Amino acid sequence: MKYSVTFKKRMEGSSGNILTIRILAIVAAITATAVLLLILGYSPAKIARVLQGIFISTFLSRYGIMDTLTKTIPLLLCAVAVSYAFRMKMWNIGAEGQLAMGAFAANAVALAFPDIPAVPLILLMIAAGMLAGMVWALLAALPRALMGVSETIMTLMLNYVALMLLQYMILGVWKDPAGKGFPIAPPIGRNAWFPAIPGTYIHMGLLIGLIMTVVYAFVIGRTKWGFEVRTIGESPSAARYAGMNLTLNMLLVLGVSGAVAGLAGVSELAGIAHRLEMNISAGYGFTAVIIAWLARLNPIGLVVMSVFMAALLVGGGYVQILGIPYAVATLIQGIILFFVLGFDALTRYEIRIVRKEAAR
Repeated sequence: MKYSVTFKKRMEGSSGNILTIRILAIVAAITATAVLLLILGYSPAKIARVLQGIFISTFLSRYGIMDTLTKTIPLLLCAVAVSYAFRMKMWNIGAEGQLAMGAFAANAVALAFPDIPAVPLILLMIAAGMLAGMVWALLAALPRALMGVSETIMTLMLNYVALMLLQYMILGVWKDPAGKGFPIAPPIGRNAWFPAIPGTYIHMGLLIGLIMTVVYAFVIGRTKWGFEVRTIGESPSAARYAGMNLTLNMLLVLGVSGAVAGLAGVSELAGIAHRLEMNISAGYGFTAVIIAWLARLNPIGLVVMSVFMAALLVGGGYVQILGIPYAVATLIQGIILFFVLGFDALTRYEIRIVRKEAAR
């Protein structure tokens, strides 16, 4: 008698026991991490401290919570940004570059108007950053809408153009004379800083991120335009038959997506860095694609997965403090993400073991 393993897609609307699957993913990731560290020769006591640093310190220590929440901000904003486009099956892989351009524009405003009061200056920075992110996204949206050029490739390539432009400005026009040779721009004034919770560095960007998530949920779920975005994503031919303007909606959805990603850049500049740096985005735009996919574009899921990914990034830093090499810390992060992504497939497919009768 023989057995075969088959995968069956779950019924529409069924996602299995998602909570159980997520817990199993974490348990499997912890087990695999412990086995890896044992193989590399680390003692059980050291392994216990590493696991505590990754899974406990990020949520139970004061600095762990602050670090996690501040990293959640750009991840959440970028995840919301790409979710707008993904809803219409427009693949915006350019949040990294749009974030950079948002920071670029906000920095230009802060340096050009150093003496105006904080509130109008911050509002002007936000407007400039969102406009810059929108324009950067539209550079890919226009060829896609008018000539059918792949927005995936265009947005991806524009990431590197944006980062090179940032590098050019930081090493040239905006290079800080007092920077002792480091590639940094001059600091922005304190009136250009986002307000923070007293005694912490958790800044206003967290509130902005949550507001943008609520706006996303409302726009996509409760407005006529959101209905058009979802309809075009599900069936462009049906949307065209219903009289929806596909070209205009392509431009709008990528423009809004870029604007929200640009806001993430403003948040990083005004909330954390307080000066334009080469690594103003630590890969947040790329990580946001994974977050949006794991959250299935659900607003609550975006918040939860953004916090999870932020904690994973912070935990990797704690591991290095314990003396674990950077390469091993990165490998641990990859293992955890691998199991989370792998087990996520179980929410879409059932594993069935089928018994085959032996031929007579």
